[in-house]
Amino acid sequence: MGYQVKSDFTHSPTVWDFMKSDAGVRVIIGPVGSGKTYGCCTEVMRRALMQEPSPKDNIRYFKAAIVRNTMPQLKRTTMETWLSLFPEAEIGVLRKTSPIAHTIDLPPNEDTKEPGLHLQVDFFALDTENDLKSLLSYEGTMIWFNECREIPKKIFDGATDRVGRYPSMAKGGVMPTWHGVIGDTNPPDEDHWIYKFHMLDPQRGYEFWQQPPGVLEVKVVEDLGWQSVDPAYPNVVITDEKIVLRAADKLWVTNPFAENIPFLPVEKKGDNPYGLGGYYLKRVSGKEYDYIRGYYQGRYGPVFDGKPVIPGFDRNLMVQEIEYDSRLPLVAGIDIGGGTLSPAAAIAQRHPSGLWLVLAELSPPAEGIGLYEFVDQLNYILADVFPGVKMGRVYGDPAGMDRDPLFAHTMFTHLQSKGFDARPAPTNDPRDRIESIKAPMKRLIDGKAGLIVHPRCKMLIRGLLGGWRYKRVQSTGEDRYVDVPSKNQYSHICDALGYLLQSAGEGRAMRRGEGGERSKGAFRAKTANPFS
Repeated sequence: MGYQVKSDFTHSPTVWDFMKSDAGVRVIIGPVGSGKTYGCCTEVMRRALMQEPSPKDNIRYFKAAIVRNTMPQLKRTTMETWLSLFPEAEIGVLRKTSPIAHTIDLPPNEDTKEPGLHLQVDFFALDTENDLKSLLSYEGTMIWFNECREIPKKIFDGATDRVGRYPSMAKGGVMPTWHGVIGDTNPPDEDHWIYKFHMLDPQRGYEFWQQPPGVLEVKVVEDLGWQSVDPAYPNVVITDEKIVLRAADKLWVTNPFAENIPFLPVEKKGDNPYGLGGYYLKRVSGKEYDYIRGYYQGRYGPVFDGKPVIPGFDRNLMVQEIEYDSRLPLVAGIDIGGGTLSPAAAIAQRHPSGLWLVLAELSPPAEGIGLYEFVDQLNYILADVFPGVKMGRVYGDPAGMDRDPLFAHTMFTHLQSKGFDARPAPTNDPRDRIESIKAPMKRLIDGKAGLIVHPRCKMLIRGLLGGWRYKRVQSTGEDRYVDVPSKNQYSHICDALGYLLQSAGEGRAMRRGEGGERSKGAFRAKTANPFS
């Protein structure tokens, strides 16, 4: 009797739709616990059983590679799920020494003429040089990348050239009935190729599926209960407060449309006050917002390690398509320092109501950029995005003047020679920059947050969402963090915004103690604050 796959996808309709497609490249994206890996394991076997048998011996020949980025993850997660579905005792022994492979041989049924199966599944981890070389020379029917956001694009591209090579007319008298590359993943950041191909620039032959969130953010609605604030699920209303959980300063419930819920582990009744959806709510507790959004909602965006410098930044509230006012001058903050090759600029307008509109950014490339080229690019952005709008004052890092007077003089003089009214910011105290950014976020002006960022400011948004972080300190017990934000690709643009806002007086409360005294230890540039 031939082997049959008996899997229930009633509660995972997105996974089932993903499996039914014959696209040559398919990727499914979703939260943890949503059945993605289980579905991909099943898809390997399902496609093998759909292969046309060889006319020579009535056997279906199929060869698949299963790839994970590291060997520990391959063994701990991917192989464990595979063997839970296809146990060695029932279907054949898995060779655990390199090269790792599971060969499944089932003979044809002489009575029913049901074809037999020869399925070879090869397991690869990309942290070993031998496995990487073997994958790039692989000749198979199908390749599955488990957690494919961790796979470099060039390797994913190369895989599309390594499938469809087995079986062959020469060896088995039949060609592959279907061949292709599949992948499953938690969502990556918005600068990843998966986001680009899925959301911005669809490619022929590539198909993507996104599963529903595991949890939904809700708000309190008078005389109603708790209602979803997710625009995709506006009618979800919860009336039982026992299944509403507060985490990351927001309220969460299990999404009633989440997939795979009946098959997720549920704690004992006494330990699980959240009902069947307790799997997600128990895990949400204690997590930061970007972690919840990425792993439990399955939404694109950054997930960073450490503690965010600006925990109050709300993408839904503070990132909006906003138009500049040609009647108002532009102002800018620049993080440039003495001798740095990572200058960054935040360009904004301040509405008469006090609302800050951050309209554009200039962030350095990974290889760095010199001052002269940076200023030329800044002028280009101003002319291209804000034609005819007057440029007001520009505030830079006063530490450049403090450390290297000759260079600092050159820096500010060069900015002025290009038409900028460039001045040092009031202080280089990082605490002041941080408080200056937080201050307008705490205000509501005409129903809007006091700080609005245009979506084109991608590096700034990622930085405020958590890319700008305090590094975690290795310790036992309670989490500890360093006192000063880490310097990375996001810190430059966030510091630039800080210099701008503190120059506008947003950090004044930090710089002054009770009775108007200045706080100790803060360096103050000898220049008037034009925003006062």
